[in-house]
Amino acid sequence: MDTEPATKKAKVEEEESSKVEEGESSKVEGETPKVEEGVSATEKTLAEQKKEIREKLEKLIDELSIKEDCVSKLEDERLPEEVFGLVKRSEVHMKREFGDVVLCEFENIDCDGAPVIESFPSIGLVGVLTGKQIVKTLNLPLIGVIQLESLEAACVVSHEQPSYPARIYGNKQLVVFLCEMAFRIPPDAIHSITECIYDFAHRHRSPMLYALEGMPKPHVVKLPSGEEIEIRLNSAGAAEDDEDPEGEQPDEKMMLIDDSLLTRLTVRQHYREKAKDIENGVVSEDSKTEKTKKKKTRRKAGEEEEKEPGFERLADKLFGDKLHYVTTDINVAKKLRSLGHIPVLDGVIPGVVGALVAEAPLRRHPEVTALLAPTSMIFPDPDSAIQVLHLLDNLQPGLNLDKAEKELEQDVASLKKMLQGLMRNISTDLRNNLSGLRSSRGSVPSGMYQ
Repeated sequence: MDTEPATKKAKVEEEESSKVEEGESSKVEGETPKVEEGVSATEKTLAEQKKEIREKLEKLIDELSIKEDCVSKLEDERLPEEVFGLVKRSEVHMKREFGDVVLCEFENIDCDGAPVIESFPSIGLVGVLTGKQIVKTLNLPLIGVIQLESLEAACVVSHEQPSYPARIYGNKQLVVFLCEMAFRIPPDAIHSITECIYDFAHRHRSPMLYALEGMPKPHVVKLPSGEEIEIRLNSAGAAEDDEDPEGEQPDEKMMLIDDSLLTRLTVRQHYREKAKDIENGVVSEDSKTEKTKKKKTRRKAGEEEEKEPGFERLADKLFGDKLHYVTTDINVAKKLRSLGHIPVLDGVIPGVVGALVAEAPLRRHPEVTALLAPTSMIFPDPDSAIQVLHLLDNLQPGLNLDKAEKELEQDVASLKKMLQGLMRNISTDLRNNLSGLRSSRGSVPSGMYQ
């Protein structure tokens, strides 16, 4: 008797539960035709995404003053939704090992007879900016990578393709060794990289190896108030904290260039020419009198003159902001000298470039030219990269690097605007307390300037 009502109650609950499940099922089935009749779920998501982006663009384009001509010259004709980021596989044609450095050349390599440009980062970003712009403008294909076990593991994605940070781009016109990431390269690895680059250049019969390096210069900024300040990195704390001497990156302290000999030769030539002018009656009596007074002043100074760093300060004033070079090619040397660039007569060049230059006298091929461009250590300095591009275009006129130079010039204005905006945000109190700032009226580093 008692079990009968319980059975009926269970049947009722089962029927209700069944109805609920049927209702939910019909609800889901009722939504399915909407997807089939209209747009697929994926297309609906893309449509919503496009609508959201369009709404943001309408607001941000006006806010950021982005003009249509900024994108009118894009060569990529794909629609945004057609960009999938698909990774293409490369066929490794050959591997060569140099210590813990492994050079991988791809199957598409075809660069025999092309000059090589080394643009690894070291002092400043002038080499990286120059190398990246050349690769972009000339549309150089990726023809190899360099694997280095002692470097921090990382990946660089460029044009949708992941790769090792140290890469090789090139064709029959030009080869560029490029690495954007400023890793701490151990000394042993620097020698291995040097051997790797020379091996590549020799096997592919490269006539010239250009090594690009930065030469630190004071970064002077003019504030809206009209005041000029010089910004320098305060590396004293870093030097004290860094207890591991191995694998240190080259810095501005290691770059030493001494132009005092060239300065003395220039001063001597100046006085010889003045003496000829006096003999020929070109110089007036007033100039003679002034010259006599200066001689008397120098006699009074006596031996103390040699002790004072007058020539060193003069060297900084005359040549400190000039592009310097080292080359094994006499024709290149004459060309660079005729353009007003300065040969390195005494000094120290650190890093990969220094190792390449040190090895150059021991190699018969290729010819080697190192270009040291004055560059800022504080901000990216596209002006220095433009100077190097202009010079490379003079040295290798067939490459048409003037286009790369013009493209990089377009980016200079935006970078300078960013810098001006940054300077406007520096308050007077902050300027007085920043340890890295000092007045441009301060003393100039003497002798072997950094």
